[in-house]
Amino acid sequence: MHKTSVASAILLVVLTSACSAADSTPSSPSSTASSTSSEQSGAPTAAAPSATPRTKAEDAADLKRALVTPADLGEPWIAPKKVNRAGGKKGEICPGHVSATGKLTFTASASTDLTEGKGTGRNIASYRIKTLSDEGVGALAAALKIDQKACARYQDPSGFKVVRTAEGPTSVDGAEVISAWTERVYYVRPRNKLAFARHFVVAHQGRVVTSTSYAFLADKKDPNAEDFSKETRLLQVQLKKNASVFT
Repeated sequence: MHKTSVASAILLVVLTSACSAADSTPSSPSSTASSTSSEQSGAPTAAAPSATPRTKAEDAADLKRALVTPADLGEPWIAPKKVNRAGGKKGEICPGHVSATGKLTFTASASTDLTEGKGTGRNIASYRIKTLSDEGVGALAAALKIDQKACARYQDPSGFKVVRTAEGPTSVDGAEVISAWTERVYYVRPRNKLAFARHFVVAHQGRVVTSTSYAFLADKKDPNAEDFSKETRLLQVQLKKNASVFT
């Protein structure tokens, strides 16, 4: 396969599912009321009033403000008019499996796909941020495990072989990692030759869930696509903006 074909494949097999993982994500760094201390007196103390629940419109507006832009990442990142997506049935993140995260309820969401320069075949950073509803982080973590098991190995609609492996950072500054994984995309012929890879990390800051993915061509310096440093840096940019908006 020519190099240009490989490059085009990146845009054709962008993450649609993944960030379903939280498309599948978060809102304010903490929506749970902090516990109040009580006076050691004989009379019972009244519980502090709970904070007024945020509306969907409020969450949506804040997520839009927090969403990463090309200016946040710097050159050569741009926001293309369109990023092509892999085919397949609606809602499926791999053949025959509809994402378990899609069954969860989120209050609001925002997303963007950016490319590392103009033209086809550029590396892609995808961001999905959402605010959790009542189901919480536990339900999201469980759903991601279901997706991992169902989509560990498959052939995508473009004819590539995909191997999804749970790996990556277990912690990041300013947030808790819920899940991280790599999707390695191989040519069918020549067999087991890596075409490109996608790194994913899903993290949360209170109610705000951030899902990021970085799709990139295989590199001689990292032939097995094991280095998550670029993905982690992309994630940190979004986490920093979340913290500045959701105070």
